[in-house]
Amino acid sequence: YLSITNATYASTNAVNATISISERYVGLTVNVNNIEYWYKDGVTNGDLIEKKYDQLQKNLDAIESANPALMQSTVIVNENNNLKN
Repeated sequence: YLSITNATYASTNAVNATISISERYVGLTVNVNNIEYWYKDGVTNGDLIEKKYDQLQKNLDAIESANPALMQSTVIVNENNNLKN
């Protein structure tokens, strides 16, 4: 999370007011009242949305945390088979 004080943000408006566009990047995750939000598809104010996972994404995150090399291999296999990771 990008936060100078390591505290949660009070709102998405506070996030957008605090983090300049030049500091933002696609995938940046922030904590708004203990709910994860991220700049999913861009870095404009409207791109900041709640981060929602389905069970598959949670499982992939757990695998990647446990073994990043395994996850990288899976992505390569998926790309070679024209599948999305």
